[in-house]
Amino acid sequence: MKKTLIALAVLAASGAAFAQVTITGKVGFGFGKSASQTLANQNGNSGMQMYDGDVSFTANEDLGGGMRVIASTDIQLRGRSDEPTVTNPAVSGLSAPTTTNGAQFRPRNATIAVVTPMGVISGGAIESPSGFFRTPSYKDFLNTGLDSGSGPWDGKANIDFVRYMVPVGAVQLSAWYTEVGAGVGNSGVFGVSTKVTAPGLMANYAAGPITAYADYFSFSAIKTTGALVKPVFDGLNRFRIGGDYNFGIAKVAIGYQTRDRLPDQYALGIVVPLGAVTVNMTYGARDAAKADASYGIAADVERTGTALQIQYNFSKLTLAEVSYETYSGGAKIGSGERDLSDGYRISLRKYF
Repeated sequence: MKKTLIALAVLAASGAAFAQVTITGKVGFGFGKSASQTLANQNGNSGMQMYDGDVSFTANEDLGGGMRVIASTDIQLRGRSDEPTVTNPAVSGLSAPTTTNGAQFRPRNATIAVVTPMGVISGGAIESPSGFFRTPSYKDFLNTGLDSGSGPWDGKANIDFVRYMVPVGAVQLSAWYTEVGAGVGNSGVFGVSTKVTAPGLMANYAAGPITAYADYFSFSAIKTTGALVKPVFDGLNRFRIGGDYNFGIAKVAIGYQTRDRLPDQYALGIVVPLGAVTVNMTYGARDAAKADASYGIAADVERTGTALQIQYNFSKLTLAEVSYETYSGGAKIGSGERDLSDGYRISLRKYF
C-alpha cells in the first residue's frame, strides 16, 4: 500500500496549513540481455540486474480559493555497486570513466505545479518530451527500448520546461517552453554543445474509450562562439499525433511523427488484458533517411522494432514480466554486426 505521511508545511506553532506528502516507488530484479549487446562491446549489458529502484515524493497542499500546489521529486536508487563514478578522467588519472552508473543515489524528474481556477502553471525538469510519443502498450522497462538513439523512435533527453495548461471540456490545451542542452539541470544532447530551445503547443483529449493527442514544437539552437551544434536542430519543426481506443477486450493505439528534413516515425500498439495476465505488443518504425550534408544528416536505412511483453499481476502492486524485443536496420558496427539486434528480460517488480 502507499505510505502517506502528514508533513508540516511550516512550523505548527505558526498555525499554517499542512501539506500531504505521499511516498511511492518501485524495485525490480531480473535477468536479461540488452538489444545493444554485441561482440564489439564485449557482450556487455546482460546478466542479473537490479533496476527500477525509484522513490517518488509528492507534496499536495490546498491553498484555498480554488488553488492548490503540487510538487514532486524522484530519486533513482540502485543496488550495490563497487564501481566508482569517474566524472573527470584527467584528474583521476584514468583514460575514460569507469562507469556512469556507479552512483547509488541520483535525482531524476522534479516538477512543481500551481492549480488555479484559470488553469495549471507548472515547471521542472523531466525526461524527454519524446515520452509523449509512446503508445500505451509500450513500457519503459524494456532493456533498450524503442525510443533509443539506435531504435526506430527518437532517443530520450532531459529537458527543463514551463507549461500553462487549461482544460476545455474533454480537451486539455497546453503551451510549453522547453530548453534542451546547456541549460542548468540538462544532460545535454549528443553532438550539441549549446542550448536548444523548443516552444510548443499540445492538445490532449480523453472521453469514454478514446484518448488522443497532438503537439507541435519548433526547435532553435542558441549559438555561442566556438560552440558546435548539429545544424539539424536549428529551425526544426516537429508535429506528432496519436491516440488509442479501448474496445474492452483490447486497447489499440497508433502514433505518427513528422519533422523537417528528417524521416517520419510510426507507432502501433495493442494491449490485451486476460485476467491476471496482460499482453502488450508494440511496433515502431522509422523511414529511411537521405543524406543532407548541409544539415548534417547521414544516410540511414529504415529502422523497425517490435516488443512483446507478458505481464502477470500477483496483485495491483506486485507483478512478474517476460519481455522480448527485436530490431531491424541500424548502423553496422564491428564484426559486421548491427548496433541493435534482439533482447529479453525476465523480472519481478514490487510497487509501493
